[in-house]
Amino acid sequence: MHKMIYLLLAGLATLFILDKSLPSLLQKLLYPAPSISVGSAPPGLEEKQFVLEDGSSVVGWLNPPKSNSSAIVLLLHGNAENLETMKLGGVLYNLSQMETSYLAIDYPGYGRSTGSSNEESCTAAARKAYDWLKSTYPNNPLVIMGWSLGAGIGLQTASGLRSELSGFIGISPWFTLSDVAREHYPDWVVGRWLREEYNSAENLQNLDCPILLIHGEEDAIIPFSHGERLSLFQPDATTWVPLKNTGHNDVFSRAQTWQAIRTFLNQI
Repeated sequence: MHKMIYLLLAGLATLFILDKSLPSLLQKLLYPAPSISVGSAPPGLEEKQFVLEDGSSVVGWLNPPKSNSSAIVLLLHGNAENLETMKLGGVLYNLSQMETSYLAIDYPGYGRSTGSSNEESCTAAARKAYDWLKSTYPNNPLVIMGWSLGAGIGLQTASGLRSELSGFIGISPWFTLSDVAREHYPDWVVGRWLREEYNSAENLQNLDCPILLIHGEEDAIIPFSHGERLSLFQPDATTWVPLKNTGHNDVFSRAQTWQAIRTFLNQI
């Protein structure tokens, strides 16, 4: 009897510890801001700062439009990226070479942005940047482009804009965050301790604009099936680009990715 009581108490203590520690651990796994520091904006780009309602400051780099008719992209990076890694990885360079105007932002807690990341704060940061673009360049079409986590944040932001948005580009998107979490963790862990939602499936159905979805067929982080399922929700509005022999972190190294983005933006 004493042994059973001991085991019960030990089990309750373990559950208590997990309840306290696992949500925080899952948050860190979802938002692993890279340690590489973010310097000043590269030549040709303008640094912008946006203050959120909680007082945190979000840093962005703007490649301003050359005309009142060119599309502007709000660029939302992945979970282990920041402005500096996007610069070093060539993403900003490729967009600039395409003569694409864009505003790339760091989420709260990433790079030189202050605060901490969660579903609410990241979405608030994206919406703040979008609203600034809308008020500053009222005649330019606006497109949201997100990769991985950025696709989830982007769809969360775009869902409230509907026909106001001119286009959405999702690269390596998940169906829902809980679905992709279950690809890597036991169902009981996800069901009990995952606090974020990012329901991309629901959010995509709310869009009323052209959509481009790109996904690597060999993606081991966010499986290809997630993007494929999303592509079926709005088939008339969606351009679906599967990438053969491509995983998660090499999607931007594919010429097909950039050709699809160029073609999509030229049609906006």
